[in-house]
Amino acid sequence: MDTKEAVFWSSYSAVATPTIQEEIFVQRSAPSRAWFANSESAKLPKITKKQWLMIGLVYLGNFCAAMSFSLQAPFFPKKATEKGATPTEYGLIFSSFYFTIFLIAPVYGKLVALVRPNLMLNGGFSLTCVCVVLFGFLNLVPGGKMFVALAFVIRILEGLGAAAYITASSTIVMSEFPGRIGTVL
Repeated sequence: MDTKEAVFWSSYSAVATPTIQEEIFVQRSAPSRAWFANSESAKLPKITKKQWLMIGLVYLGNFCAAMSFSLQAPFFPKKATEKGATPTEYGLIFSSFYFTIFLIAPVYGKLVALVRPNLMLNGGFSLTCVCVVLFGFLNLVPGGKMFVALAFVIRILEGLGAAAYITASSTIVMSEFPGRIGTVL
């Protein structure tokens, strides 16, 4: 390397920053693999009781959220048909939840850096829980367009909450266990 260049090492590569009118060189660094050679440095710290509790609560929340989304499927089509909704309408109501997650999760991914993940986790889970309860009260709404519209609104809000919860829980787990992401997730 040229002596005029400043070398910055990262865990993956060495990037040579050239002076004016020189080319940029990116070289693969050998030190990034050095930790594999030393078995002592490859050992990860033990998981504490607090971390086990956090893993349990996050995944219990994920399980309850997934359960609340899927338990509606056997019951809602019959009730929606009784209220005058067509199969296309209640199919769109179900898919609006997942479509909302698909659209908003990248936005929450950027937002999680600005908002504390714990706040996003609690807010998303709370919104999801409220929407699940409201969805249970849809049988009290008169049939027709009002039923379909409220079901759409509730499922979209539920999707917003679920996207926040899923994004925040993944962020919290990844930040708490940087060396064990594949194992913990």
